[in-house]
Formats: sequence, C-alpha cells, structure tokens
Amino acid sequence: MSARERLALDLTVFAIVASAANPVLTGITLHEWLGVVLIVPALVHLIVNWEWVARAVSAFFGRIRTVARVNLVVDGALFVSVIGVTLSGFMVIPGLASALGLQAATLWHPVHLVTSNLTVAFTLLHFALHWQWVTGVVRRMVSAPSAPSRTPARAHASAATARPATAPASFDRR
Repeated sequence: MSARERLALDLTVFAIVASAANPVLTGITLHEWLGVVLIVPALVHLIVNWEWVARAVSAFFGRIRTVARVNLVVDGALFVSVIGVTLSGFMVIPGLASALGLQAATLWHPVHLVTSNLTVAFTLLHFALHWQWVTGVVRRMVSAPSAPSRTPARAHASAATARPATAPASFDRR
C-alpha cells in the first residue's frame, strides 16, 4: 500500500473516531453506525501495519529507539481501548444486546464512556507520534503530485538503519 493510500486510510479512521466521539452531535443512531463502520478501516490499518508491530514486539526489550518503544506501548493501549469501546458499545445497544440474549446492563455505560475517552486520547497521541510521517507524505504529495508515492524501501540508507519509506514510525536500531 502506498504512503498516499495509507494516509487516506489513517485519515478515514481518524475522521470516524472524531465523528463518533460525540453522540450528542451525531445522534445515537449515527454514533452506533459509525462505531460499527469503524471496525473495517481499523482492522485494515492493523493489517497494513502488522509487519511493523511484529518487528517492534520481537525487539521491544532489545535495542530499538525509544520512540518505537513508546509508539508500541501507545498502539497497544489504543488497541485495548478500541476493543473495550467496541464490546461495551455493543452491550449498550438495547436491540443488539437483546438479540444476543443479553440485557444492556447499566454497568456497560460507564465502561463505554471511559473506554471511548481513552480511545480518543490514544488516537490523538497515536496521530501526534506519527505527525512527522503525515507531514512528510503531505509534503511529497504537494511538491510532486504526479510522482509515484511508492519509494524503494532501502534506496538511500544502509541495511542496518533502513526502514520502509512508508513506515509510520522510526524503528531504527541505535
């Protein structure tokens, strides 16, 4: 997937999270649908970045840059909060809960509120940690819109410090 396509995917996820974050503005029905729709681009985002996740996890206690370690911790917290907000979101929808033979217990409302706030906070932090990558992709799109957005992964770097040009965070060993 090219950097341009990844940026579009990431901005889509960000926009859906931002829109779903305030059900007072969207209304409950749209809020619920945005939450369900968010599952697909979030999973695609995880799949697209899976190679980086696997490398970072395997090297977490080794010699990797601090920013990569922080990134992995934030991404893990974001993943847990997304699972929490999704499951609790399903539990607070009365029609869905009853269709599953469950009752939408009032316990799930505070869980949903806390996990949704955590998801927004971790999404913003995730975006901030990737800000340099985002601005780099946008800069390349603006300066050379007709140039291909894929660049060779190791074109101008040594094998010891290179990373894919489309990687969202530095993983260089230092």
